[in-house]
Amino acid sequence: MKYLLTILFLFFLSTAVTFYFLWPSGIKPAKDIALSVNGHGMSQLQVDEQSEGRGYHGENERDKVNSIVTRELLLQEAERSGINKEPGFREMLKSYYEQSLIKTLTDRKLASIKVEVAESEIDHYLSCFGKLYTFTRLPLINGEVPKGEAGQQSSVLFDDLAESLRLLLAGLEPGESASQFDTGTEIGQIRLDAVSKNTEGGQLIDRQQVKGILTQYKRGREIDSWINELRKKASIIINGKVVDHE
Repeated sequence: MKYLLTILFLFFLSTAVTFYFLWPSGIKPAKDIALSVNGHGMSQLQVDEQSEGRGYHGENERDKVNSIVTRELLLQEAERSGINKEPGFREMLKSYYEQSLIKTLTDRKLASIKVEVAESEIDHYLSCFGKLYTFTRLPLINGEVPKGEAGQQSSVLFDDLAESLRLLLAGLEPGESASQFDTGTEIGQIRLDAVSKNTEGGQLIDRQQVKGILTQYKRGREIDSWINELRKKASIIINGKVVDHE
């Protein structure tokens, strides 16, 4: 029932947003109307806001007005055709609203995350190139490695690893493990078994480039951990079965 109420709330909210942006504005005094298209009047403030919001900065005043008129005519024709009442349009608007909401949330979360990369971390990452890494992939079920699971062991030159694995393994010592995430969900663990020297590798990478890579990695790990915590605190039921986060 709670889920249904949520869907209904989003539906009515998206409908309200549609009407707010697409429905003709209320009647304005003639002295306040700077532009009128088929009886739909706009104040100078609305004209200026549309010019700024639509990126018409490089155009002269006549071109800006013509662009706004064309947009308004197309909107009116879309409404006259009933497109704004079609289920597909409402679903698209709802999806756009949800995506915008999520993007705004994650952008704000990213902006709040402050990470630092020490010179010693850059040195350590660069020192990993040319070494052979032996590690084991372990699956996770409900946040735990199944009993008796041996996992899949691999030995790969650090230089040949995918960047995501390089970053994960570079932060481990032999015997330590770290979780792998996919869109905030723990999907497995990586255990570092051994590190040995290998003279065949050794890439030359700019220190500033490494600093950028490590910074983005740390920020990404913070976001993954944040989403994972949200999942752990949530009540989730799949096919009638409560998901156990413990």
